[in-house]
Amino acid sequence: MIVSLAVGVGSRLPMSVLVEKARNKQFTPGLKDGRAIVGLLKEADKDDAAHLVRALIRMGEPALRLCLEASRVTEGVERARLLEVVGKLAKSTDAEARDALIGALLDPTPRVVKVAARSLGRLGALGAIDAASKPVVEKALLAAKGRASAQDLKETVIEALGKVGGKAALDVIATEGESRVTTRAKVMLVRELGRDEESSIDATQKASAPIDVRFHCREGLEKIVLEQLGGHFRAKRIDTGFVDARLEDVLSSVFVARAFTHVTFPVCDRALGADEVVSEAVAREITSARSRSVLAAFTRGRVRYRIEWKAGGHRRREVFDTAARVAAIDPALVNDPTRSTWEVGVLDRGGRLRVELRPKALVDPRFAYRVAEVPAASHPTIAAAIVHVGGARAHDVVWDPFVGSGLELVERARSGPYERMFGTDTSPAAITAAKENLASASVEKVTLDKTDALAARIPGVTLIITNPPMGRRITRGESLDRLLVPFVTHAARTLVTGGRMAWITPSPRDTDRAAERAKLEIAQASTVDMGGFPGVLQLLIKR
Repeated sequence: MIVSLAVGVGSRLPMSVLVEKARNKQFTPGLKDGRAIVGLLKEADKDDAAHLVRALIRMGEPALRLCLEASRVTEGVERARLLEVVGKLAKSTDAEARDALIGALLDPTPRVVKVAARSLGRLGALGAIDAASKPVVEKALLAAKGRASAQDLKETVIEALGKVGGKAALDVIATEGESRVTTRAKVMLVRELGRDEESSIDATQKASAPIDVRFHCREGLEKIVLEQLGGHFRAKRIDTGFVDARLEDVLSSVFVARAFTHVTFPVCDRALGADEVVSEAVAREITSARSRSVLAAFTRGRVRYRIEWKAGGHRRREVFDTAARVAAIDPALVNDPTRSTWEVGVLDRGGRLRVELRPKALVDPRFAYRVAEVPAASHPTIAAAIVHVGGARAHDVVWDPFVGSGLELVERARSGPYERMFGTDTSPAAITAAKENLASASVEKVTLDKTDALAARIPGVTLIITNPPMGRRITRGESLDRLLVPFVTHAARTLVTGGRMAWITPSPRDTDRAAERAKLEIAQASTVDMGGFPGVLQLLIKR
């Protein structure tokens, strides 16, 4: 700890105080204190220097200029610390900072070269080095690698080349012995060099033979998804959160169902061997005949994939290890987490391994009409499920009492003919959003009003479809019981005899009693995951 140094140039604070202030993450130095900190870096021990450097980084652009200026007349450890600040604060437009880091690669002090290489690699990873400058940076880093004698310095430069290099860097690194650093650099370079190649999902294609497909959905909507698939797919299995089926038609045929969230292609669900390495097992599954048939059937151009660990965590080392193993088996498969066409979902838990392929770049046209949103409005697949339960009849007069962004009305319009539709809400923002979505979907014969659901008087209603306020949509001082229990009574009075109400209740114990009193029969009920809390999707019929 530094306890007694002379006051720095321009600062009125004793240096011991300045160091202590730098330890506070809320402290951002002014210009005078910044100059003093720059002067202090030479004498600071490792711990103090780390805090001083972070304080300069918080200072931003003025610190960048101070450190650039000072780095020209310093050397050794002090210069390395100054360049660390420069590397953290440099931007794509800052040629002066970039040139300073390139020049520092010639420094005789290995630590300075390390900091400069690491900083250039960081700028490359952030896309802060323009295309015209990349060859210059690559050439300087390759020269620095050639001069490096220490293995740790050489690896730092190789790591930077992986983030900012091109074909020349790949050719050089390919001659290096296999290590974690060289493997990672090669994976990143192959990824970057192939980014100009087309990579997309072609939904107009179908596999050469029927293929297993998995429809994922909110828990509780599995049977609805199955019903929506109808005879287009041969369902094999229903489990919590998904339906397994056979895809025999083009990929776009999956969109016949509207209550699922996404589709995947199951690759494996098996026990892991006692000595089996997860990254090796995943690489084998990605390059298996089953995976390749799926990828070949629906990918136009290069296959680009990312790995998603379903048990949580980024697990970067395992990602690069897996990607390296995949590349060794099939170099045409490129790991690319930012521009991926496919997502490889991996769940390794309890001694089992499950791998699925998700066509991440598949364009889903089902809800393209949704151009406006309101907080806590229905998820479109929930809206589709409510409409499915309510059914469609050509003479329907439809009312959504809590219209939100209007998704239930759009979904009802898409499910079949109707006489007229009405939507009410107390929120002007909701009415505006619903109007925009209904117009986007070209829905006609619909009336929207800013009206309280309990005050609305709409004659001849045969169908009520709604996802009522719950959670964040309940206003302060309002309770679900005080809103939904009287609403059930009012809905019963509004419906014609034989009329239906498809809705989700978050409090079935209270609303069910109200429905019984109002002579509404519960014809169907299932618990649905509403995104962290349960709701009960019901079909009520007025007898």
